[in-house]
Amino acid sequence: MMGAFIMMTLALLIFMAISISSYRQYFWVPGIAIVLVAIGSLGRFLRWQTTQFVVTTERIITRRGILSKAGMEIPLDRITNISYHQTLMERILGAGDLVIESAGEGGQEPFRDVADPSEVQNVIYRQSEIYQDRRAGSGPMNDGAGDRNRPQLSMAEQIEKLASLRDRGIISDDEFELQKRSLLERM
Repeated sequence: MMGAFIMMTLALLIFMAISISSYRQYFWVPGIAIVLVAIGSLGRFLRWQTTQFVVTTERIITRRGILSKAGMEIPLDRITNISYHQTLMERILGAGDLVIESAGEGGQEPFRDVADPSEVQNVIYRQSEIYQDRRAGSGPMNDGAGDRNRPQLSMAEQIEKLASLRDRGIISDDEFELQKRSLLERM
């Protein structure tokens, strides 16, 4: 993502260096502007490389910083809204800005230069639904005892539901095997 931007900037710098050597009196001002853009891009690239944005089954964790470090955790059950924005260049590079609203002190928390923000938004929503179902006792991994009004699924239906979650990428292969083993042990 940012690597493509850096490569474009370097290509422009090389072009400007060749042009400056041929036509010095005409290209020194744009050359300086491109060097400044490259320096700014390098700073943005370093910030992007030193930022971690992780979605777990219970929270969103972010850590960032080059010299000084900062971190934050947002529990999934506190999230009230997630939105994202991409400029044309960000769409080309596959990045964008994500804004997470939560019921905490900060309210809105912006996250800049997130890779594929629409997919991250979907992952957060999926994890949040799984988390809420699990806390309510009516999740897809439950045997139905948490919700007396819902008919209990058969063992085959529960394993089929787990396989569907695995195939959609919501749970990993290891989680699938662990849950399947747990179901089979209850037989």
